[in-house]
Amino acid sequence: MSATNEFSQISLRVPVTLKENAFAQIKAHGMTPTEVFRDVLEYIVREGKMPVRKEILSDEDAELLVRIKQALADDDEMIDVKPRDLRAALQL
Repeated sequence: MSATNEFSQISLRVPVTLKENAFAQIKAHGMTPTEVFRDVLEYIVREGKMPVRKEILSDEDAELLVRIKQALADDDEMIDVKPRDLRAALQL
């Protein structure tokens, strides 16, 4: 963060209920919205990436992803999978 005392104000639009619920959670964690937003911005600058990633997964896809990661972690297990079987399993 810059050593100067110059500050900027940020304004954003979010649904009222989202703001109210989020601010309540932020307060419950002993922080202020300003601290949270500043921490997010500092993370982006420091790491060069977003602190969150948007993913939309069905429960089935999430379960499949877990199973794939488990299989990949087990180097001893090799399986043959035909594309048509994979398409059928994924219902594509």
